[in-house]
Amino acid sequence: MPMRVKCNANYNNGRLATVQAEADGYDTAIFLNSRGKVSEGPGMCFFIVRDGIPITPSISNDILRVSLETLFCI
Repeated sequence: MPMRVKCNANYNNGRLATVQAEADGYDTAIFLNSRGKVSEGPGMCFFIVRDGIPITPSISNDILRVSLETLFCI
């Protein structure tokens, strides 16, 4: 199921990915899009701040616009 789909059935994918990541010795999972680029994590979006400017995956990377809008409001 595409990560862009936000429904109860899709949240199970995040839980399964977290369980697998923890079994492999990691703290959590990082989801990649179909092009192998970082998209998001279970219950989180990713960004870095470079020179005071937040840099996020683009909305073409399957991240929801609402996630980006929330980030910029914070």
